Amino acid sequence: VIIRALLTIAALRAIRVVSYILTVLPSQNPRCYQHRFPLPPDDWQSWILIGFRPQSHGGCNDLIVSGHATIITSLACLSTSIAGHSFFSVAVWTLVAVDYAFECYEGFHYSVDMWMG
Repeated sequence: VIIRALLTIAALRAIRVVSYILTVLPSQNPRCYQHRFPLPPDDWQSWILIGFRPQSHGGCNDLIVSGHATIITSLACLSTSIAGHSFFSVAVWTLVAVDYAFECYEGFHYSVDMWMG
């Protein structure tokens, strides 16, 4: 089951790369570029040091297919297939649906992006 889950995640990552290359959508957050990509500093040493700061908030156009949605969906499929309890399955898929709704409501992703994930 774990090998199948890993192969599924690998296939989804490949599909995500192709969809990212073929899809150009603007960010649904109008201030995304200003917030994440400020104007470069005047001094070149500070400009180089910006590249060494760790960033964990993603890009502005990396939307279709959501990477975290594919991982969450794959882990939900894996955990519900291993557990085999109907109450656990309902709880997991309810949390997945709430997470997807939250991502859409907060403007982090389009609804189609979460559905494809």
